[in-house]
Amino acid sequence: AESPDNEADGAAITSMLCSEAIMMSGSIGGDDDADPYDWSDAIKECKSLSRLAALSQSFLSKAYDVVARIELERGELDSLLGVNAKRQSRSKKASNIKKSRDSSVAIWCDSKLTDRLVKAKVTNYPWWPARVCEPLDPLIAEGVKDCGHVVISSVGNPGMFLVPEKDVVEFIEETEDDLSLDAEVATSLRESTAIAKKLWRRQNVGVQSPWSKKSRPRFVEEKKTES
Repeated sequence: AESPDNEADGAAITSMLCSEAIMMSGSIGGDDDADPYDWSDAIKECKSLSRLAALSQSFLSKAYDVVARIELERGELDSLLGVNAKRQSRSKKASNIKKSRDSSVAIWCDSKLTDRLVKAKVTNYPWWPARVCEPLDPLIAEGVKDCGHVVISSVGNPGMFLVPEKDVVEFIEETEDDLSLDAEVATSLRESTAIAKKLWRRQNVGVQSPWSKKSRPRFVEEKKTES
């Protein structure tokens, strides 16, 4: 007879982590279940080494992938701006980024997320609501300015992108909205636009909304044909 352990092949295995670790591991992945303060409180309240080990392992298992991704994205930006390996200087020749560059390739830099709401045109995507990021490293800030680009973070997307200044306009500026989009992209755009409008209203209390007298933008979802 088969061992009971083999009877439920592929079945979900109950996690051995404590409930706090299961809940909070989602915070590193961008979930709303927990934030850094919850992590700090949980560590301070640990009364046994086993619980501390469980929480630490949960954090590391998530953080490793995040840090690895950040390193790749920072390397991409350093390469574009000509920053040397020691990150102490950069080549001025790297300021001329190719016009054909795919701006949808994610980048990362230590930066401040500003309150400036814009719309940005990233390669293969429609105009998307975003917030401008200010690089905190003077070397990176100088490089971004010299090459005529802007670092942005799309609303509804934790990723950062380097886009040409010509592909960034103020959020309230009119852009072509009637587009044929993939259904998933159209849904994401509607959700991101709704979030951005709420942010704009909070920043402009008492100012009449520029959308109050306009009809809602119409996004035409691309219908997939059966093969």
